[in-house]
Amino acid sequence: QTDERWFVKQKAIFGESSYTLFDKLTLTAGARKYDYDRFEYAARTGAFNRGRSLNEERTTEKDELYKLNATYSPSENAMVYATYSEGFRLGQPITPPAQIYCDVNNDGLFDGTNLPMNQGSLKSDSLANYELGAKFGLLDNRMTINAAVYNIDWKNIPVTIASPVACGDSLQVNAGKAR
Repeated sequence: QTDERWFVKQKAIFGESSYTLFDKLTLTAGARKYDYDRFEYAARTGAFNRGRSLNEERTTEKDELYKLNATYSPSENAMVYATYSEGFRLGQPITPPAQIYCDVNNDGLFDGTNLPMNQGSLKSDSLANYELGAKFGLLDNRMTINAAVYNIDWKNIPVTIASPVACGDSLQVNAGKAR
């Protein structure tokens, strides 16, 4: 039996502003500043846990995110744009797997891996997006073409590692990066 309780307190301020330099070119800038505190309480009891365990973890983070965009519309039926934007998901405390089954040799590692049993917390994953695109209305706007090329740099990807030794539990960790 597991009793998990999560508490999240988050504050954020954000805004966006656009300025049209001339009829066909608009620039946009935006920002978000955030601060969060996430607390988890997890109590495990029962025969499969061989007694009782209690875990309390806290994750806090502050940061800023930005967005920049330029849009050029050479005609009523055409628009090209360039965007840079950032995003994230909240990190979270992690309840470690049941040690009695997943760390049988008591070395502090998730059996079958070189990963510590108690990761503490999962960091926020984040991304930076670079995008170039265009939108065109053709045949009196009866047909629309939207096209974009983009690159996304993603960091601290959250993954769940299933137990390689079948201890009946899993471990959540931040993996590397992806593009």
